Amino acid sequence: MADLAALGLACAIVTCTAWGVADYLAAHITRRIGEARTLFRIQAVGVPVLLVAWMILRPPLPNSAAMGWITLAAASFFVGYLAFFYGLRVGAISLVSPISSAGALIPVAAGIVVFGEAPSAQRLVGIALTLIGLAITLTDFGAVRDLGTLGRRRGVWAGSLTLVMWGSGTALLLPVIKVAGSFASIAILRVEVLFLILGWWLWDLVVRSRTASGPPPTAPGAESREGSLWPAIAPAALLDLIAFFAYGFALQTAPASVAAPIASAYPLVTILIARHRLRERLSPREWSGVGATLAGVAALGFG
Repeated sequence: MADLAALGLACAIVTCTAWGVADYLAAHITRRIGEARTLFRIQAVGVPVLLVAWMILRPPLPNSAAMGWITLAAASFFVGYLAFFYGLRVGAISLVSPISSAGALIPVAAGIVVFGEAPSAQRLVGIALTLIGLAITLTDFGAVRDLGTLGRRRGVWAGSLTLVMWGSGTALLLPVIKVAGSFASIAILRVEVLFLILGWWLWDLVVRSRTASGPPPTAPGAESREGSLWPAIAPAALLDLIAFFAYGFALQTAPASVAAPIASAYPLVTILIARHRLRERLSPREWSGVGATLAGVAALGFG
């Protein structure tokens, strides 16, 4: 049992890393082709992998009650995706990331209330350090000021909605994963999210085609521009898929009070990559946030 919990902890770290890299790539893609097309492509690329894995593993289908919870979780993740990617596109990531990362508190609370998890004092300190460290690291006050009133309002709205939807989606999925296992639950969730995104994208295309506002659905040069983005779309899609399944296994085998905060540290990976790519050094404030986050993750891992 201890070995299984340790493997779950490792999967939470994999989730954090994979989502961090995927979000860095997604930010680049979203600003080129918009959130609808980015989301659809990232979700769709993983479908063949899902089908092959399902044929190999042949997991039993969850019962009807579990399917209902998965559908509710899919709807929550779908809305969270829209809010988060909207924040990426309008450049409010300096507010969206730190606010949305606090969504880990929802599955932590669900684990305590539903499954009777009793986190130790060390784990509670770890949760607090992880979230405080992320807030310190990710909140770029200069960028927040540059956003202006409207930009800040959009960032807070997008971050808060992402926090509630992703946190609620994880909490809704938690009891299903504990009973039906992680693979079938996550695979069905991903397919349902894909269909929701497809429906929303088609609706958006129809609305744009019937109104004079906004760019045309297929602007000149869009196909060639999108083709040049596939080297970023494909790895972003596979990393997102890996992160989801790793997170599911982590929630199945480790306490949610450990897995959720560690997985929520993914924005730290995104900002470290961005700083490295821009050849920028972390400020003393950012270093202090990184240190607090790593200390929190360590406390959760050994608590």
